[in-house]
Amino acid sequence: MKSTKKDEKAWNLILRQNGAEISGAILRIDGDTGTLTGRYQDGKFVLSHFSGARAALLVITPQGDGTLSVEQIGERHSGAVTAVRLEDARAKGLPLPTDQPSTQASKMLPAVPLPFPDLTGNIVSNTDARFQGKVVLINITGSWSELPRRSAVPG
Repeated sequence: MKSTKKDEKAWNLILRQNGAEISGAILRIDGDTGTLTGRYQDGKFVLSHFSGARAALLVITPQGDGTLSVEQIGERHSGAVTAVRLEDARAKGLPLPTDQPSTQASKMLPAVPLPFPDLTGNIVSNTDARFQGKVVLINITGSWSELPRRSAVPG
């Protein structure tokens, strides 16, 4: 797989098979595919995820050398890649999936001041002097997240 604009050279593909049934997800720096589910049919695993935000279809074909040919069809990501087991990727010197949270945060946070409210509601930044030499954890969720609406209490 070629590098993405996020300097990502490999993804994590996680699959679980039970008979002809299969489920899984692809983990990328910019998120995941959501749960993909499907079946083995005609020599291929066909998995799908339907969501108004990111519908996806995966066609996974086992290859004779133990790899998987993975064709992803979706609005955000389309194309074909080859999946190899992690230990085989290491042995062949192939790029490994990026350590997503720590790598991306360490690239972004030192260069970008992020204003956020502290526990008292005052606006502070990760570059404020009181945070120098300390680890600052900031929980950033996407605008597509429904957690705030689901955790709201009436009244």
